[in-house]
Amino acid sequence: METEKKVKKGKNKKKSKKTLRRWLWPIEKLLVFIVIVGIIFTYEFSAHLVEGGAMYPYLQDSTLVLYYRHGKVVRNLVVAYKADNKMRTGRVIGIPGDKVSIEAGKCYVNGVEQESFYRIKGSVKEHTIGANTYFILNDYRYNTQDSRDFGDISAKDIEGTYFCSFHTGVM
Repeated sequence: METEKKVKKGKNKKKSKKTLRRWLWPIEKLLVFIVIVGIIFTYEFSAHLVEGGAMYPYLQDSTLVLYYRHGKVVRNLVVAYKADNKMRTGRVIGIPGDKVSIEAGKCYVNGVEQESFYRIKGSVKEHTIGANTYFILNDYRYNTQDSRDFGDISAKDIEGTYFCSFHTGVM
């Protein structure tokens, strides 16, 4: 009689272990997936919340922007960069070797006037962008801080290139 009870207990333990494994399997897979996505996100992407209207109309205030850390920086691309100990968002206007100037509210790159939604405040004497530096302006160019204030931005200060954005709805 006791041996029958022990056999039944042994079978019940095996069944409960199988049931437990069946329930834990998806949780284990989900945890592995979360860890892998976390690692990829940490090394490949960066997120930044746009504050203010510096990139209006392209990016609005309180927009969450994902940046690709290893993207090639080219002209007219939106990037996240560090200036004045703060993360900022701007558009690359000049790349290494370009001649950039701002005169009478207009921006010129290599002598060609650049299209702009707004008049540009201030002036910048024509200068050649150095190696591993970029000239970055905000889309709303009238009263914001960018390369007109900080000078050319070093490539090491660029966090990443624009990947996608999500409007958070926070005001």
